[in-house]
Parts: sequence; C-alpha cells; structure tokens
Amino acid sequence: MNLTKTLFALLLLAFLVVYHLWGYLGHFGYDDMYYARFANDLAQGKLALGIDHFAYRLGIVAPVALFYKLLGVSDTASALPAMGMSILTGLLILYFCRVYNATVACLALALWMLAHWVLFYADKIMPDVPVALAFTAALAVVYRYRFEQQQKAAVYAFALAACLLFGYLAKESIWLTVPVFGYIALSDVVQKKHLKFWGYSILFGGLLLAVNFGYIWIETGNPLQRFVAIQANSYFMPTCSYEVLPLSATLKRIGYELWQVFVGGGMALGIIVLPLAWYKIGRARLWAITDPQAFATITATIAALSANFMTTSFGVYKPLCADPRHYLFFMPIAAIASAPFWYAYLYAGAHKLYFLLAILGLCAVSYVSGFEINNYLYLPLLVLCVVRYFLPNISADTHATTPETPLMVARVCVFVFIATLFAYPIKYMSYAQSVHYNRQKHFVWDYFKNKPEKNVIITNEVQRNLSQYYCSFDTTQHRFITFKEAENYTFLPQQPVYLFLNGYTQYLCGTPWEKLPKYVQQPPATFEKVFDEISSGLRVYKIHHLEELKKKE
Repeated sequence: MNLTKTLFALLLLAFLVVYHLWGYLGHFGYDDMYYARFANDLAQGKLALGIDHFAYRLGIVAPVALFYKLLGVSDTASALPAMGMSILTGLLILYFCRVYNATVACLALALWMLAHWVLFYADKIMPDVPVALAFTAALAVVYRYRFEQQQKAAVYAFALAACLLFGYLAKESIWLTVPVFGYIALSDVVQKKHLKFWGYSILFGGLLLAVNFGYIWIETGNPLQRFVAIQANSYFMPTCSYEVLPLSATLKRIGYELWQVFVGGGMALGIIVLPLAWYKIGRARLWAITDPQAFATITATIAALSANFMTTSFGVYKPLCADPRHYLFFMPIAAIASAPFWYAYLYAGAHKLYFLLAILGLCAVSYVSGFEINNYLYLPLLVLCVVRYFLPNISADTHATTPETPLMVARVCVFVFIATLFAYPIKYMSYAQSVHYNRQKHFVWDYFKNKPEKNVIITNEVQRNLSQYYCSFDTTQHRFITFKEAENYTFLPQQPVYLFLNGYTQYLCGTPWEKLPKYVQQPPATFEKVFDEISSGLRVYKIHHLEELKKKE
C-alpha cells in the first residue's frame, strides 16, 4: 500500500479512537439496549427467538455477544464490533481505490469516515454499520469478479450470497440494495456476460436463505417467524408511518426530506457529485458497466435512488423513515464514486462552476434549515470553492511541466478540503463532553450498583434500560423500574426505594414534561434529597412514603 494512503488511513483510525474516547455520547437507550440485552443472552447461551424482531438480527447481536463473552458487558465490548466493521469497510474503500492515485484514495476515506453520522455510528451497537459493511463487501466481490478475476464463478457467487446474508442477518434494510444487484445482473444478462456467476449467485443465495429459514423453523416452529415478529412490533410513528399518514407526508419524504437529512448530517458531499459523474461517464458506459468508475457511479446512484424511493412493504407504499442511520449503507460507494471528481476539481481545477454552485446550494439548504453544520462544513467549503475558482487549472497533459507554485497551491486545496471535514466532528466532541455521559454511567456504578441491600430505583425508561445494562442485566440485586411500572409495582416492606432523575436521559425519552408524574415534576417534601449535582443534571431522592407515588395532584 502506498505510504501516503497508509499514513492517512492510520490517521483516520487514530481519529476514530480519539472520537470514541472523547466524543462518545453513550447510547440512545432503546434499540441499542435491546441489542445489548440479546447479545448478553446469546453470550450466556440463552438467546430465545420469539416475538421480538431484534433478536433475529444476529449480524449485530452475535459480534457483540462474542465481545461480551471475552470482555464482559461494557461500553468497550459494545463499541469494538462496530469499530472493527468500520475499519473493514475503510479497507474495502482502499481496495476499490487501487486504480486511482493515493490522493483520490485519501479523499474517498475522508468523504466517508468524516461524514457526521458515519463517524457517530462507527462505535454504536446498531445494525446499520454491519449492513454498510455487507453491502460494500458484496460490491467488492462483484467488482473483483468483473474487473480482475473472471474465474471461479462459483466461489465468487458464494461470497456474494454470504455477504448479502450477513447484511440480512444484521437488518432487513439490506432489501434496499436489491435494485443495485438487479441492475448489474440485468446489464450482464442483456450483454450475455457473467451468466454462470449470476446463476450460481441465485442458487447459493436461495440455499443460504433456506438454511436461515430452516434454523428459525427449528427454533420457533415457523420459518417466517421473523416477519411475524416484525409485524407484531410495528407501531404508529407520527413522522414516518406513511401508510396511514396523509399523502402529502409521503410526497415530502420522497421529494426532499431525506436529501435534507443528508445535508444536515454532512452526508451530501458524495451525493452531489453523482449527476456530474453521470454526465461525464455517459449512458453507454453506465449501462455496460465497462470500467471501475462506471461501476462505482451506477451502483452509488441506484443505491441513493433506492434509499429515497423504495418501499419497505409489499402491501403498501412505505418508504423508510428519514433517519440517517438507515442509509449509511451507500455512503462508502458514494465516496468511492465521487472522490475522483473531487480530486479533479481540487487539484486540477476541473468543473469549477459545478462544484461552486453545488456547495452554494448545500449552504443555502443548510442555512434555511438552520443546520449547525453549515458554519463548520459548508460555509468553509464555499470559501474554498470561491478561492479555487480563481486559481489556475492544472492539465494532466502538462502536469510534468507545470511550475511548482501552482502544484503547491493545488495540494493546499486538497489539504484544506480534508481539514475542513474534520471541523464538525471535532466540534461535536466538545458537545459530547458537555453531556457528561461517563459521569452518569459511573454514578450508577458508584451510588447504586455497590449498595449491599437490594434497592428499587424509579426512573425514566431510558435510564432504566441504561442502568440495567451497566449492571450487566443482573436483576438479582437492584431493580430499576420506570415511572409507569411503579404504578403497579409490589414494593416489599423495608426495601429502600429511590427516585433517580437524569435530565439528559429524560430528554432521550422524548416524553413531554407535562405528561410526567407529579412527583417527578415537583418531588414532594417527604422525598429526601440524597444527591444533587447540577453539572451532570443528576438528582436522587429516597422515598419514605410510597403513597406519594399514587397522588395525581
């Protein structure tokens, strides 16, 4: 590997570690804690497949369970699988970029890893990072077979099927990648190329799915139990239950909302290049997929369109919610497709007007939407684009005879671009520090976990989930219950009962203040305040008169 690429990859790896240590916000307290619980069950050999669809997502549950088995339940063990899979995804990006120079490879890595939500989820217990790895690996298999190997069709077909199965085991959203492989297969069939590869792919894909369904049949008595669980766990979401929301909500979602989310999450820098790539590459190359650049461009474009338009239901038209984590899967290939064009622009000055107008558009959308990232990403890039517009172009044909000064200026443009991508992640680390997650976690350990007697701690739902996780899901000593559960809980005589309030986890719950119990809004005078820390927003009360929990006023 080129020394420049190696050093830059190590820099990003070091930054990922630093970001985890100083930018870690903790957990959301819902989905991630369900995965953690099932991973702990699997590590202890007692995972039961039933009516909870999260239990079937072994693509994230199994790797986390392995680290829980080795290291115990902890944030480190929870983060290592996602971080490891992020590193593997980065290596696949470098593999794709072998046909380009080192600067293009570095730009592709930076465009992918330094996108806000990509970096944010790179150490989280969520299935979207495994899906991104699975999709990128599957594309790498097809890429290698088409452009490098063209032998051992059965071996590569099995590898493709295995990658997609891994993605399916992680999350059902791998379904959104079907149009990508469908297009490539259709192109090959029409051209009568690689037919054996696609035939084997269908065969092995069907066999692996049959094995998966058979395992579920043995465990639950119903081969389709995973889909039954998904249906049983579906609920109305006021922002994206499009099958029951007005048509206008669906039109907004497929019209602009998802693209707006990409802008706000710093995920748009690869996407905005795709129209330019289409124009420069041309329809003939994109249809025939004759070269690596055409391959990356067409797969990234179809993946982006599928993410925006494709339904997640066979019965009704229901696009996926506009939550950025669902769409991490095509960020790597978008970075690969766009990096050569960013390089041609930053280094050689190609397509100056296009990039200036594109970044100006991102600035406008970000400003109108009130996105904080505008000040840290898009506005600095707009300044860079304005400056680059007036700098001289460097033609590839005259590169060897170009004076050193213009070459140095071009290198500075590339450096400033990559440095700008670091700005918002660094700013976000300062915000993460203000949340005091580590303090909140250690407080549960120090104040509750080590108490010799068994306590009942009443708190919000997110704090309950997190506290159970901090205690390795051991309920034999302390019992953390929610405000709702406290209404019908059977308290034992002489058992200490506490009210634990945490402003940050209450915010994560999303429950309006006025809907919280009165004793939470204004703890009665009979509640003994035993801890109050303003900096972390933590308060603990000891409850001596349980009848206060029943009062409505």
